Amino acid sequence: MLGIAETSISGSIPSTIGNLKKLQTLSIYTSLLSGPIPIEIGDCTELENIYLYENSLSGSVPSSLQRLKNLKNLLLWQNSLVGVIPPELGNCLQLVLIDISMNSLTGVIPVTFGKLGSLQEL
Repeated sequence: MLGIAETSISGSIPSTIGNLKKLQTLSIYTSLLSGPIPIEIGDCTELENIYLYENSLSGSVPSSLQRLKNLKNLLLWQNSLVGVIPPELGNCLQLVLIDISMNSLTGVIPVTFGKLGSLQEL
Protein backbone atom coordinates (compact mmCIF):
# COMPACT_ATOMS: atom_id res chain seq x y z
CA MET A 1 0.00 0.00 0.00
CA LEU A 2 1.16 3.49 -0.83
CA GLY A 3 -0.81 5.86 1.39
CA ILE A 4 -0.16 9.59 1.38
CA ALA A 5 -3.68 10.82 2.02
CA GLU A 6 -4.83 14.16 3.37
CA THR A 7 -1.43 15.77 3.08
CA SER A 8 0.03 18.78 1.33
CA ILE A 9 1.99 16.58 -1.07
CA SER A 10 2.09 18.24 -4.46
CA GLY A 11 3.39 17.59 -7.94
CA SER A 12 2.59 14.82 -10.32
CA ILE A 13 2.51 11.05 -10.06
CA PRO A 14 5.80 9.88 -11.58
CA SER A 15 5.73 7.46 -14.48
CA THR A 16 7.97 5.20 -12.40
CA ILE A 17 4.81 4.25 -10.46
CA GLY A 18 4.65 1.44 -13.01
CA ASN A 19 7.67 -0.17 -11.36
CA LEU A 20 5.59 -1.00 -8.27
CA LYS A 21 4.42 -4.33 -9.67
CA LYS A 22 3.14 -5.69 -6.34
CA LEU A 23 1.30 -2.52 -5.25
CA GLN A 24 -2.27 -3.36 -4.22
CA THR A 25 -3.57 0.02 -2.98
CA LEU A 26 -2.67 3.49 -4.21
CA SER A 27 -4.12 5.99 -1.76
CA ILE A 28 -3.24 9.64 -2.41
CA TYR A 29 -6.43 11.60 -1.86
CA THR A 30 -7.36 15.02 -0.53
CA SER A 31 -3.91 16.28 -1.47
CA LEU A 32 -2.39 18.65 -4.03
CA LEU A 33 -1.52 16.23 -6.84
CA SER A 34 -1.63 17.68 -10.34
CA GLY A 35 -0.83 16.58 -13.86
CA PRO A 36 -2.01 13.47 -15.66
CA ILE A 37 -2.47 9.97 -14.31
CA PRO A 38 0.50 8.22 -15.93
CA ILE A 39 -0.32 5.43 -18.37
CA GLU A 40 2.30 3.34 -16.57
CA ILE A 41 -0.19 2.86 -13.72
CA GLY A 42 -1.48 0.01 -15.88
CA ASP A 43 1.79 -1.82 -15.18
CA CYS A 44 0.85 -2.15 -11.48
CA THR A 45 -1.03 -5.32 -12.29
CA GLU A 46 -1.74 -6.24 -8.64
CA LEU A 47 -3.64 -2.99 -7.95
CA GLU A 48 -7.01 -3.56 -6.31
CA ASN A 49 -7.74 -0.03 -5.10
CA ILE A 50 -7.01 3.37 -6.62
CA TYR A 51 -7.96 6.30 -4.39
CA LEU A 52 -6.89 9.51 -6.14
CA TYR A 53 -9.88 11.70 -5.36
CA GLU A 54 -9.91 15.36 -4.31
CA ASN A 55 -6.75 16.39 -6.13
CA SER A 56 -6.10 18.48 -9.25
CA LEU A 57 -5.28 15.64 -11.63
CA SER A 58 -5.76 16.56 -15.28
CA GLY A 59 -5.82 14.86 -18.65
CA SER A 60 -7.81 11.76 -19.43
CA VAL A 61 -8.51 8.57 -17.54
CA PRO A 62 -5.84 6.25 -18.98
CA SER A 63 -7.12 3.29 -20.96
CA SER A 64 -4.14 1.33 -19.59
CA LEU A 65 -6.27 0.74 -16.47
CA GLN A 66 -7.79 -2.15 -18.45
CA ARG A 67 -4.72 -4.20 -17.56
CA LEU A 68 -5.67 -4.08 -13.86
CA LYS A 69 -7.61 -7.34 -13.72
CA ASN A 70 -7.83 -7.22 -9.88
CA LEU A 71 -9.11 -3.64 -9.70
CA LYS A 72 -12.11 -3.39 -7.36
CA ASN A 73 -12.32 0.30 -6.41
CA LEU A 74 -11.59 3.24 -8.70
CA LEU A 75 -12.16 6.60 -7.01
CA LEU A 76 -11.12 9.57 -9.12
CA TRP A 77 -13.82 12.06 -8.13
CA GLN A 78 -13.22 15.78 -7.79
CA ASN A 79 -10.26 16.27 -10.10
CA SER A 80 -9.89 18.05 -13.44
CA LEU A 81 -10.08 14.99 -15.68
CA VAL A 82 -11.37 15.47 -19.23
CA GLY A 83 -12.34 13.36 -22.22
CA VAL A 84 -14.53 10.29 -22.34
CA ILE A 85 -14.82 7.41 -19.93
CA PRO A 86 -12.55 4.77 -21.47
CA PRO A 87 -14.63 1.81 -22.66
CA GLU A 88 -11.63 -0.39 -21.81
CA LEU A 89 -12.61 -0.10 -18.12
CA GLY A 90 -15.23 -2.70 -19.00
CA ASN A 91 -12.37 -5.22 -19.05
CA CYS A 92 -11.79 -4.75 -15.29
CA LEU A 93 -14.31 -7.42 -14.39
CA GLN A 94 -13.65 -7.25 -10.62
CA LEU A 95 -14.74 -3.59 -10.36
CA VAL A 96 -17.21 -3.03 -7.51
CA LEU A 97 -17.08 0.77 -7.24
CA ILE A 98 -16.34 3.47 -9.80
CA ASP A 99 -16.63 7.13 -8.80
CA ILE A 100 -15.43 9.57 -11.42
CA SER A 101 -17.89 12.33 -10.57
CA MET A 102 -17.03 16.04 -10.32
CA ASN A 103 -14.67 16.01 -13.29
CA SER A 104 -15.14 17.37 -16.81
CA LEU A 105 -15.73 14.03 -18.52
CA THR A 106 -17.99 13.94 -21.58
CA GLY A 107 -19.81 11.36 -23.63
CA VAL A 108 -21.81 8.37 -22.50
CA ILE A 109 -21.38 5.50 -20.09
CA PRO A 110 -19.60 2.87 -22.17
CA VAL A 111 -21.70 -0.11 -23.22
CA THR A 112 -18.77 -2.30 -22.08
CA PHE A 113 -19.77 -1.51 -18.48
CA GLY A 114 -22.51 -4.10 -19.03
CA LYS A 115 -19.81 -6.75 -18.51
CA LEU A 116 -19.10 -5.52 -14.96
CA GLY A 117 -21.19 -8.09 -13.11
CA SER A 118 -19.64 -7.21 -9.73
CA LEU A 119 -20.27 -3.47 -10.05
CA GLN A 120 -22.32 -2.18 -7.13
CA GLU A 121 -21.86 1.57 -7.40
CA LEU A 122 -21.31 3.86 -10.40
